[in-house]
Amino acid sequence: MKRLIMASAIALTAAMPAFAQDRVQEVDVTFDIEAVQSRDAASFWSNLSGDLETAILERVSDRIAEDDGYEILIDVNEVDMSNSFQSALGKDSTIVAGVRMKNEDMTKEEYYNLTVRLEEAGNFEFMPDGALVQTVPVEEAYAAMIDAFADNVVTHLD
Repeated sequence: MKRLIMASAIALTAAMPAFAQDRVQEVDVTFDIEAVQSRDAASFWSNLSGDLETAILERVSDRIAEDDGYEILIDVNEVDMSNSFQSALGKDSTIVAGVRMKNEDMTKEEYYNLTVRLEEAGNFEFMPDGALVQTVPVEEAYAAMIDAFADNVVTHLD
């Protein structure tokens, strides 16, 4: 009987989600939009910080903590459209950022560089067979890059 109870306790512990202890206290994305040379490009990327924060927070909404959680600090240091943004982002369009995750008492900390390329960003199931990434409408391409970035950040929490 004791063995069965111990096995059940181990099974319950193993079944608990990994994120049960990885709560999120803050998500902060910084991006120096003034560093973007092109006025049109700066206008296009102007909501990047807010969009990334929102996408990450949506994915961790069940883990929000007022204290004793991870701070996720993201510094976007490069964006590249590699194509005319009026019609579509190019397949080499990128978002490059430094991602720092740390808990409040600094006993756990991780820093990594994250590069998301449109070509690798995601699931373009909505595209017809034979369509090229360059033909993806700009709004859908932008959303795919934001989603891929947020998914990667949240995966590092787990």
